[in-house]
Amino acid sequence: MFELGAARSMITTVEQRKLREAQQTERELAEKVSQATVEHLRHTFAKDMAVLSARVPGQTQVAREAALDKKYLSERQKSHGHIHSLFA
Repeated sequence: MFELGAARSMITTVEQRKLREAQQTERELAEKVSQATVEHLRHTFAKDMAVLSARVPGQTQVAREAALDKKYLSERQKSHGHIHSLFA
């Protein structure tokens, strides 16, 4: 027959071991979640950067838009000059 003190000691030892195992499992799961979160953030960041890079106009597009702006302003100035000469 077991002594009550020895039984309590054995129960305490088993409970502590189970607690340590549960804590270790919790740490391992937390590490996996952390790694998955980092990978998700990296993927999201890379995807967002690709979208933003696609939206940035290239040198050709910037030069084309500048030429169109210059043409519009030139034509507008000529148009205003022609209107002013009619009323002068």
